[in-house]
Amino acid sequence: TVSAFTSIFRYFGYQMTRFQDVIRTECGLTTRRKVEIPLSKVQLVRTDEPLMRRLMGYGTLLVETAGLGVVEGQVRQAEGMVPMVEQPELGRVVKKAVPHADFNPWENPLHPAHPRALYRSILGASGRALFLAVLGWLYIDTMEWVVIFIFPIAWASAWLDWQKQGWMVTPTAVVSRRGFFNRRTFILSRDKLQSVHVIQGPFMRIHGLSRIVLRVAGSQISLPDTGTDDTKWLYEQLTA
Repeated sequence: TVSAFTSIFRYFGYQMTRFQDVIRTECGLTTRRKVEIPLSKVQLVRTDEPLMRRLMGYGTLLVETAGLGVVEGQVRQAEGMVPMVEQPELGRVVKKAVPHADFNPWENPLHPAHPRALYRSILGASGRALFLAVLGWLYIDTMEWVVIFIFPIAWASAWLDWQKQGWMVTPTAVVSRRGFFNRRTFILSRDKLQSVHVIQGPFMRIHGLSRIVLRVAGSQISLPDTGTDDTKWLYEQLTA
C-alpha cells in the first residue's frame, strides 16, 4: 500500500517527450520533477518485468546516461524512467527512447545460454536449497518433512531462469536478458563500451563455460554463460 501511494505521488501525470536529440520526462503530484537526457549521452537501457508486472501486462523502462563528473568516488548518473509500459509496446518505446536500440528482443529470438549452464544453475540451486532444508529441519518442530519440497522448487526455478536467458550482438548494441521471476533486459550501446572482461571460475572451466562482462561508466552487465567458441567470437566482436 505504501509503495502504491508513493508511486502515485511520484509518477502522477507522467509525460515523456522526445525531441530531435533530447528525451524529456516530467511527473509528480505534489512536486513536479523534470529530467532531460541528451540522446548522445544514453549508454544503457534496462527493462524490468517481474512476474507480477508481466501478469498485469506491463513492464518498467529505465534509461541511464553517464553523468559529467565524479562524486564520492562514483560516477554520477542521470536516469529517466517510464514506470508503466504495456508489454506489446516495450520494443517500440525502447526504440523511440534509445537511438542505439536496433534490435527488438520482445519480437526477435535471442541466442540462448549454453546448455551446460543449466548444470551450474541446478548445482547452485541445490546448494542453497540444502542450506534452507537443514535450517528448516533443525528449527521446525513438527512436519519437518515439508522441507523436501524446497528442492523441486529450487530446481524448477533454476530451469526457468536458465531457459529465459539470452543474448545478442548487433552493429550498434548488445542485448542481455536474465531471470524468470525478476526478468531484466539490458540494451547497451556499443560506442559507450569501456571494457570487456571474460570471467571463468574453476567450476566454469570444468564445464567449458565462461561469461562476458561489459562495463560502461558507472554500470556493468553480464551476458549469460557461453561456450568456448561463442565466448571467443563475442570477445573478438566487442573488442574489435
